Amino acid sequence: MPTNSAGLNGPDATAAAVQAYLSSAAGPLSISGTMVLGWENLPLELRRTLPIAALSSLEETFPPDWPQLEFLPLGGVLGNQSDYQAQDPVDGFNYASIASALVAPLSRGEVSINSTSMADPPLISPNWLTHPTDIQLAIAAFKRQRQVWANLRNLTIGEEYFPGPAVQSDADILSFNRKTLAPVWHAASNCKMGHRSYLMAVIDTNTKVYGIRRLRVVDASSFPFLPPGHPQATVYALAEKIAAEILQGVKRSPSTSEA
Repeated sequence: MPTNSAGLNGPDATAAAVQAYLSSAAGPLSISGTMVLGWENLPLELRRTLPIAALSSLEETFPPDWPQLEFLPLGGVLGNQSDYQAQDPVDGFNYASIASALVAPLSRGEVSINSTSMADPPLISPNWLTHPTDIQLAIAAFKRQRQVWANLRNLTIGEEYFPGPAVQSDADILSFNRKTLAPVWHAASNCKMGHRSYLMAVIDTNTKVYGIRRLRVVDASSFPFLPPGHPQATVYALAEKIAAEILQGVKRSPSTSEA
């Protein structure tokens, strides 16, 4: 099955892909990144391996139908997420990867000021995989990836290329996860919505910033938490709702309405 590795493995495949795109906007270059995504609750056989404390954290924080995992299949070697092209073996074979993301994370990062000058960048600490439940889910997600590949034996040849079958223990899997971890680029909730009494709340339910007049925050940063699934549709829905409220305010009182 051809994957993006084909383009790295031979100039003919690259030329064909370019021609297909230029002539009819078709072929592998017509699709950016992942073609299909999937979400699921951790299967029962793996869920049973989680510590009781981890299960309790999930049950207390998220509704039962909230997925814990997202799968992002990619037509190439992800490697350690530093350089996809350089890490492809370029050995004539087609490679593919299945990345997994935690969509019920409990680790929390921090953003703080670096100085009194707005010209200085902030201090950002993501604190990924610091909550014990996230650690257990990351290990389980890795094992789930291998289960998926085991069901695709009719499409694959040879053994696992990266990280390879030698990585088996939970400690080895966690070490691998920490070395190759990357965000899914959906930063959210750093201007989160909440009640005024909540210390971390920045905006109210109308997205108005506490303590500042005529200022709203209407994007993924205003979410009280990151919903499962990719946030684009939720951002659209929130923006439509707040835009309608602003326009209604303009109609009621043009002289004092918000921009």
